[in-house]
Amino acid sequence: TQPGQRQTVKNDEYLCHVHVKDNGIAGIVVADSEYPTTAAFGVIGKVLDEFMEQQGSDESWRTVEADGTGANSILEPALTKYQVRLQG
Repeated sequence: TQPGQRQTVKNDEYLCHVHVKDNGIAGIVVADSEYPTTAAFGVIGKVLDEFMEQQGSDESWRTVEADGTGANSILEPALTKYQVRLQG
């Protein structure tokens, strides 16, 4: 997926929703086909925006070479918040 674009790819019974921001940072949601596409992209956008706000002008995320837990403080509450909205 190119910077500034969103894309959904089907893999077996799952959909992989990808959003790459203009600055190159990307977020991915893997969900079943019943999860609303607009909700998936909404969650990705909000989490990426909040992550970038937290980073400020620090672009150290560009040089990360391995998975980490740095964004979990943003991601875990977002998942809980949006899962509750969909179930309610």
